[in-house]
Amino acid sequence: MQPTSQSANLPAALSVGASVAEGHADAQITIVGDGSVDRSQVPQGFPLPIRYLGVGASGAANLAVAGLGTRVTDGRVTALARVVNYGPEAKTATLVLRVDGARFDARTLTVNPQATADVQWDELPATAHTLEARLDQADSLALDNAAWAVLGGDRPTRILLVSDGNVFVERALGLRTDTRVTRVSPGDYAPQPQAYDLIVLDGFVPPVLPTGSSVLLVHPPPGNGLVTAGPDIPITTPAPRARTTGCSATCP
Repeated sequence: MQPTSQSANLPAALSVGASVAEGHADAQITIVGDGSVDRSQVPQGFPLPIRYLGVGASGAANLAVAGLGTRVTDGRVTALARVVNYGPEAKTATLVLRVDGARFDARTLTVNPQATADVQWDELPATAHTLEARLDQADSLALDNAAWAVLGGDRPTRILLVSDGNVFVERALGLRTDTRVTRVSPGDYAPQPQAYDLIVLDGFVPPVLPTGSSVLLVHPPPGNGLVTAGPDIPITTPAPRARTTGCSATCP
């Protein structure tokens, strides 16, 4: 077994345990954890005794990036990160800000035990799409050492449509307000990291998918090497049905 960052599902675990222990009069369930057991999640009348076995120790050092928020005003991008010290001693660490994957700035800060510290950045690049704030110092919990933010603000959503001329898809993408759609043919497509929020590949799949943007595949060709796609299914030309009136032979 390997530890994960997901929450435990105690009712489901107890149900499985009770099924496995059925027919064993001396069976019991042992829960191993680093916190406590919420007894309210144990069904009433549960037939097996439950024992809790605690592991780990309290008071471990842990700095966490508790949040990363952004604000866009008149094209000016501002970011605010909050760092929390959950440990029993003051800690010093460097908080690194990356903009679209590139290192932008680093701030050294000292946070007292059970206290918070805020770091603000002004005048970030107006074209920024993703931000990452990460602590450079390892501690007892690596999962909360970073936070991310995706910029929206008052700039339009940038969409690149790679297509041979599917006007229906192009018009559908443009129905959303504050959306800017750029269309290029597959022959003119060139990767442009972080230049677009969404890249729509219509009937075309490049050898390597673009990075830094969300990607939507529409009608990928068979044998594209990425996803399984079957052959096209032809649709017959629609024809009108004969109209019936319900009249008998004596109708005029």
